[in-house]
Amino acid sequence: MKVMALDSLELEITSVCTLACPGCSRVNTAKHKDLWDKGHVDFDIISNIIKNSEFKSYHLIGCYGDAIYHPKFWEVVQVLQEENKHWMIHTNGSSRSRKWWEQSYDIEFKNEHRNNFCFAIDGLEDTNSVYRINAKWQTIITGLDVMSKHPTPPKLTWRWLDFPYTRHQQEEARMIADDYGMNFEVHASFRDEEQYQHDTPEIFVE
Repeated sequence: MKVMALDSLELEITSVCTLACPGCSRVNTAKHKDLWDKGHVDFDIISNIIKNSEFKSYHLIGCYGDAIYHPKFWEVVQVLQEENKHWMIHTNGSSRSRKWWEQSYDIEFKNEHRNNFCFAIDGLEDTNSVYRINAKWQTIITGLDVMSKHPTPPKLTWRWLDFPYTRHQQEEARMIADDYGMNFEVHASFRDEEQYQHDTPEIFVE
């Protein structure tokens, strides 16, 4: 089991997500939603933590939410940059507009080895939403396109969960990732395929 270093801090800055992945904590604990669905952490609190703690690395990896849906996401990234911190954003990359992604142009990502943007994409256009329920493929591709063309892009990674129904697409996905200058990582999945054979209503973010 991989253990996070003591000089790292994981921040969950929002409980908002547009997806309904069957293996996700937010779906499996939906009946306890009142306990964890608290919306967005106040930006001033996040900024204060980053500026007044000694951690070298900050990981925005949500158990219940996805950091990109925080209304001041880019401001959080800006603070991390200004404080010269290492950071890693893990996201499904869905449902954000080109204009939203282009806000990154206001940020100079100083060092690609210090800044990491990891997109969790588990298939191509016809299969990604089988597990990543509600994922909007074209918005994901827009995010990859904009971030890869940033004047000083962060290190970009495509994280692929290995499902039987997408293995035939893995090499094509690897080539797409290469076109965007991304690392391509394949991870084993413990999810039971029968879990995600159901209908789930769409969720939207303003």
